[in-house]
Parts: sequence; C-alpha cells; structure tokens
Amino acid sequence: RYQSYYNLCTNIIIKMTELSIANRAWPHPVLTKLNTPGTNPTFATIKIVASKCIANAISIEKARLTPGFGLVGLVTSDADFQALTGAQAPWVRPNAPPIDPVLPDGATQHQIQELLRQHNNAWAQY
Repeated sequence: RYQSYYNLCTNIIIKMTELSIANRAWPHPVLTKLNTPGTNPTFATIKIVASKCIANAISIEKARLTPGFGLVGLVTSDADFQALTGAQAPWVRPNAPPIDPVLPDGATQHQIQELLRQHNNAWAQY
C-alpha cells in the first residue's frame, strides 16, 4: 500500500505540473514536502500530499468530463476513480484536437471561418 501511494503521489505531481494552468487558484498551491533531506517519505506524508493533489485536480471543472470531480481521473487509478466518483466505467482522457484545423480543398471563405471557429472552440474545451 505504501508503494501504491508513493507511485500515486509521484504521478499526481507530474500530472499537475503538466497541466500548467496559468494563474490558477489551486486549493493547495504549495504542496507539503514528502520528506526532509536524508529521510525517506512516510506513508502519512505521501497520503497528505496525494490528498492535496487530488483536491487540486478536482478543482478543475470540466463539465463534459466528470461533473463535480474535475480532472481527478488524471491523477488516480481507474479503481480509485470509480470508487471516488461512483462511475461505472474508468475515466477516459479527452483526446486533443488536431494542432491545425482540417480545411478541405475548395472550402469557401465562410466554410473556412466556421471550421476555424469550431477548431478554436475544440481547443478551448480541451
């Protein structure tokens, strides 16, 4: 159990830094240190940091994902996600839209504008 919390905590910290949301008001903007230099982290410190990271992930509201649970699926295992949310299926990470919009040959100016609008909306939702 200690190792699973240690792995969870490591994954949480990596995922939270990957999110890099500018000017985000996190519930826990500064995480507790896992250990002091020369000591190993304990189960208790890992559990504290993991719970704070999960709270940070939950604070990111994405209504189309898991209402009320934000991005908690990024930082928990499938089993933990299902237990926490009551979901019947594991969390599915949303797919990123293509980097560039897909513009068919011969598209009119109005079609291109609409496709660009849809592309920008897709990125905003992602």
